[in-house]
Amino acid sequence: MRITTSKILTATAIVGLLFSCKKEQPVDPVVNNPANPTPTTTMSQELLSFFERNEVAPQTFSMNANETKKFVLASDAQVQISGGFVDASGNSVTGNVDIEIQEIYSKSNMILSNKPTLSNQGILTSAGEFSIIASQNGTRVYSANSNGVEVFVPTANNQTDMDFWIASENDDDFLWEVVDSVDVDLTDSTDVWQDSIFIDPMDSMVWDSTVWVDPIYDYYYNVTTSIYNNFDWINLDVLVPSQGCGTGLLNINVTEDFTQYNTSVFVVITDYNGVVNVYSYDDHTFTLGNYYELYNCLNVDVIGISAIDGELYFGTENVTIDGTTEVNLHLVPTTEDQILSQINNL
Repeated sequence: MRITTSKILTATAIVGLLFSCKKEQPVDPVVNNPANPTPTTTMSQELLSFFERNEVAPQTFSMNANETKKFVLASDAQVQISGGFVDASGNSVTGNVDIEIQEIYSKSNMILSNKPTLSNQGILTSAGEFSIIASQNGTRVYSANSNGVEVFVPTANNQTDMDFWIASENDDDFLWEVVDSVDVDLTDSTDVWQDSIFIDPMDSMVWDSTVWVDPIYDYYYNVTTSIYNNFDWINLDVLVPSQGCGTGLLNINVTEDFTQYNTSVFVVITDYNGVVNVYSYDDHTFTLGNYYELYNCLNVDVIGISAIDGELYFGTENVTIDGTTEVNLHLVPTTEDQILSQINNL
């Protein structure tokens, strides 16, 4: 579903899917080879701990269960949550509700939070990933309102072909699935900031006589949906274009100490805001492109992170995909600070 442009929006990103109590099973991914299973890699606890330590920190808020409240995030994104919550048994919730929101925009945070942009249709380039969770006294609660959540996502461009995706998780793996029935709209930033329901504008906002002006972002994306399911994460993305180059295969060779259990391998798309986790592994080789299209002409950074017996390892190689492309990825002992420094410089 493609973007429609709107100057004035009254209902923006209504994302009830993040709070519903109705549980649905993830849809099996559509892949080039139907025999390919959904990713099922089990990550070692040692490696999982690395990602847990370095994932994007949640932003925390509080609201009364019966009120409607808008929150402004660190990025200038806005999240409005409508009042009316129930617990997992469908009982009404009263009192204060805790809101926890994570937002991811950069490739470095996609890696460190282990939230890549691989979908059931191919590799995505992202305008923003979000998780929104409501709880009371540490127990999940859910929106009883079909218009549960509204989200504005800032963007510096006016790209008009973004789609709306939801995430399915299988063990440690993460896969995006498009929701064709949901529109992604684009609105002028001046319109976004005129709603008096928000708490406080960010420091970057400028008051221009009668309106708040965003000096950084010209536009905001927004989505509208009443879909219910159990997924926590949403994403605004579009597929990475083929550029008419055909498809290739990337074989990433490692030494025998490094396996899919203790090592995570990511392919970072240089010219697009996308990161792919490589879960296909056999005989010391991680492979990307067997089931999901990897286009020739793409320049990529191959990154490996491993944790073995209290030691961290890291390696990176740059390559341009050209047919069946072989990369020998050398992972060497390093420190966590050095890994973070290299990833944050992507």
